[in-house]
Amino acid sequence: MTAVANHEPPLPFSPAGRQALHDLAVHAATGVTVVCGFPAAGKTTATRLLAELVDPVVLDKDAFAPRLEESVMAELTGNPHDRDSDLYRRVVSPHLFLRGSHMAKGRI
Repeated sequence: MTAVANHEPPLPFSPAGRQALHDLAVHAATGVTVVCGFPAAGKTTATRLLAELVDPVVLDKDAFAPRLEESVMAELTGNPHDRDSDLYRRVVSPHLFLRGSHMAKGRI
C-alpha cells in the first residue's frame, strides 16, 4: 500500500483532523491500522477518508455480518441493535472478531 501525495480529505474534518488523517496515511501504508470508537464517533467517515489516501484492505464487521448479528440479538434480548449488553459481549462479539481476523489473514 502506498500513500497518495497531496490529496486532502474533504470536510467534515477540521484542518487539524485532515492533517492527522494525512499523517496516519503515511504510517497506514506500511502496516495495520485499527479504527475503533463509540457509536456515531465518525469511524466509518474517517475510514473512508483514510481509504482515499492509501490502497487499503478494509475489514468492516458491520459489512459482513449485520443481518446475522441483528437476528441473533433479536432472539437473545429482543433488541436487534443491542451492542452494549454483557450477553452481546460474551456470546456474539468474540465470534465476529474471530471471523474478522480470519478474513484479514486471507487478505493481507
